[in-house]
Amino acid sequence: MGLKVRCLSVCMLCGLLPLHIKAMNVMADSTRQAKLDSLLNIGVARLTVHNPTADDIRAYIKQHPMLDYGEQPAKYTQQPKVRSPFAPGSLSESFVLRGLNAINAMRYIAGIEQNVQTDATQAGDAQAAALLCAATKQVQPTAKMLPIGYDKGLQQRGLRLLADALVGESAEQTDRAVVFDLVRDARKAEMSDVTRRRTLLSTSLQSVAIGQVGKYTVLKPMLQSVAPTNAPKIVAWPAQQMPLDYFDVNTPLSLSFSDDYDIKGNVVVLMVRQHDGRVWKFGRLLPKSDGFYNTSTVTAGGTSRCIVWRPSGIDQYRPNDRFVIRVSGVKYQGFELPPIEYTVSFFSLFTVFSQGYLRVVEPVSSIAPGAYKANAELVSADIARSVTSIGSAAFAGCIKLERVELSAALLDISAEMFKGCVSLKSIALPQTVTNIGVEAFAGCAALQRVGISYKLERIERAAFNGCTALSEIDLPESLREIAPNAFAGCTNLSQITIPQGVRKIGVSAFTGCTSLQRLSFEAGEAATLELSSHAFQGCSSLDSISLPGSVLSLEEQVFDGCTSLRVVRLNEGTQRIADNAFGRIKLERIYIPASVQQIGRVSAIPSTATIYCPAGSYAEKWAKSLFRKYVIVK
Repeated sequence: MGLKVRCLSVCMLCGLLPLHIKAMNVMADSTRQAKLDSLLNIGVARLTVHNPTADDIRAYIKQHPMLDYGEQPAKYTQQPKVRSPFAPGSLSESFVLRGLNAINAMRYIAGIEQNVQTDATQAGDAQAAALLCAATKQVQPTAKMLPIGYDKGLQQRGLRLLADALVGESAEQTDRAVVFDLVRDARKAEMSDVTRRRTLLSTSLQSVAIGQVGKYTVLKPMLQSVAPTNAPKIVAWPAQQMPLDYFDVNTPLSLSFSDDYDIKGNVVVLMVRQHDGRVWKFGRLLPKSDGFYNTSTVTAGGTSRCIVWRPSGIDQYRPNDRFVIRVSGVKYQGFELPPIEYTVSFFSLFTVFSQGYLRVVEPVSSIAPGAYKANAELVSADIARSVTSIGSAAFAGCIKLERVELSAALLDISAEMFKGCVSLKSIALPQTVTNIGVEAFAGCAALQRVGISYKLERIERAAFNGCTALSEIDLPESLREIAPNAFAGCTNLSQITIPQGVRKIGVSAFTGCTSLQRLSFEAGEAATLELSSHAFQGCSSLDSISLPGSVLSLEEQVFDGCTSLRVVRLNEGTQRIADNAFGRIKLERIYIPASVQQIGRVSAIPSTATIYCPAGSYAEKWAKSLFRKYVIVK
């Protein structure tokens, strides 16, 4: 009986044990969830930063000048000397302030405190370090930093500071060095852990000492021993609102974390471009990442946790590009957090684009190549006077673009700038423009009028190729060259006057201009004009021409296929007529001066033409030898 009771008791205990374990698990899960809820309430799974708007950022930059906003201040109060006798010199307060503004602007964009100050006590050492870099052309403290005659005291001060300084070596302005050398961290040596960027965006950064000699910038960061208690635990770069002025496709993206996060596990980063839904995946345990990926535990700027990635297959970021970033697998104090998700919205700092209207405002000095290429929404654009350069293909393929007001200070129309802008009807080029680039307006089928700069010197290859609505264009006296195919296929071009300063008209420059009826050359003494082969081929409406004596040679097929051409007058100075210069033409009269000493084979002049020439001239002899009709003229 006792045995039965004991067995029953054991059986009952065994039956209750799974329930007890399950209850314990429920209690553990409940405690864990409560702990996780507590962590989420203090924001450990989100970007705990202030997120300024694009207009907020524009206003901040305007109040804290850097880069192209306003004039650069004087660099030195005392000029450095990079040769014996060496002298570090000293920077002006306003120049140092620009560098400090750049650091705090980056921090403002990232949503963290902008309270970094300059440390005047180490400014002299920072200048000594910059001088050491400039004198030796080295950025790391090495044995090579021993230039003959260098003051030992300066050398020791520079070496001591360089050991833990941030060094840029490509910009001669402190603000540019911060933005383009240090914050971007695009070089291979720094890209794996973006150490310099992490330092400048560190919540522990308190002050910096700045030195600059030539193109070498040295920043000595001073960190607080303990980060402020209200400091964000996760810092993203690019930030949620990101000026394209300070970021490009060569720059890696990053998330840096405080030390109580764990990113060593199965962390996966998803990057989704909103306008087309393209997805990039990154992760250490994935079979393959869609670009560069690294997790760093190198301590930099007070943080030792950082995820770094850079997507492949993006030629450039553009205004209004938006990317959703989703990071999963991050742990905090042993708890795996829900995915960290945020959006990066790119914008141009000094440009506003809304409802098809683009406005580029001062102090922008340039627009990047392809900046608005194939933008299907752009209708109208106003470019600030401060813009002196616009990159190639900047507006190419903007099929709705109807109106553009260019900067009055623009120096060139770059290659393919407006190629394929099929709705553009007219444009006035600033009087500062000296060159119209290759295919700059090619395929602008609606372009009717072009206001040309009086300083224009060259129209490049195929600049107006296929502008079928272009009816006339006034070429300035400053023009020196019309390149091959410059106006090819301008089927509505009815008249053209070649200024006397033009030295060369390229191959097929006006080929296929089927409506061209009036071709004239400005009178006056001019240097040699090279009229290349096929230059006016297929200009089927042209009925008569008078070429100046500066045209020394009529090349092959220069007027081939000009089927309406009946009268040609060559003037004293022309020396040669090549084979087929007037091919496929029923020419009636051609006037050939005594200066012509070479005429090609029988095909050089159509047999339908009567040759008018001086007695005893080469043209008379040529006509007699081929039994051609000719008339002697004085």
